[in-house]
Amino acid sequence: MDKPPLKQGSTGVFVTEWQTLIGVTADGDFGPKTATATKIWQSAHGLTADALVGKKSWDVALGATKTDPAPPPVPSSSGTLDIKFIQAKNYRKGRRPGPIDVLVVHTMEAAEKPTTAEAVAGWGAGPSAPNASWHYAVDCDSIVQSVLDTDTAWHAPGANHNGIGIEHAGYAKQNAADWGDDYSQKMLRISAKLAAMLCAKHNIPVVKLTPAELKAGKRGIVGHKDCTDAFSGGRGHTDPGPSFPWDTYISWIKEEMNA
Repeated sequence: MDKPPLKQGSTGVFVTEWQTLIGVTADGDFGPKTATATKIWQSAHGLTADALVGKKSWDVALGATKTDPAPPPVPSSSGTLDIKFIQAKNYRKGRRPGPIDVLVVHTMEAAEKPTTAEAVAGWGAGPSAPNASWHYAVDCDSIVQSVLDTDTAWHAPGANHNGIGIEHAGYAKQNAADWGDDYSQKMLRISAKLAAMLCAKHNIPVVKLTPAELKAGKRGIVGHKDCTDAFSGGRGHTDPGPSFPWDTYISWIKEEMNA
């Protein structure tokens, strides 16, 4: 059965279905927030960003959800993490033999908004997707997984085969005050829960590695910049930036591990 067209002001079960597909609160009311999220989603998928949900938007959204089944909710030390799943377009199925050794922290280089994780994941799944991918994207209120832990995301050369990439809303240029604002603190708390779950699942030590330690094969947590310095001679990405609050982040992961 064809889905009906939707727009701001629409209500009912089809609005609820649409909201679920694009990863916003599913209350059955196509209000201003759903309209804004729809525009972001449409733009990320190469569609006209007009918040008018027609056949093309429905077809793309339904097709995207059928590319790979969503994994089940993931247990954490403080309950269950609610992780959405939007399969990235570019990644490699499977991994090289061996354990997952490192978590790699990234910034999305995208504005801090409640729908940033969904929008960036949608971009990575859409027709204009970059020749890159990541395992998880985190913003102030959500986690979106784009590549299964058992598959290889293209996020940090040198650590792709044995690493899990976690993207964060915001920019590498952020200063200490930027990382200390309400949005970033909420996001990093959510990320710490995710990191704790991943460290427990893959037996990764909760320790920040230097580039030299990473290159030597130590296991732990690094930034994209550490991979750049360890494997690319310092030429490449610099995220999550010099002001990223590593001490706080690591302490919050440990706190979650001990909860």
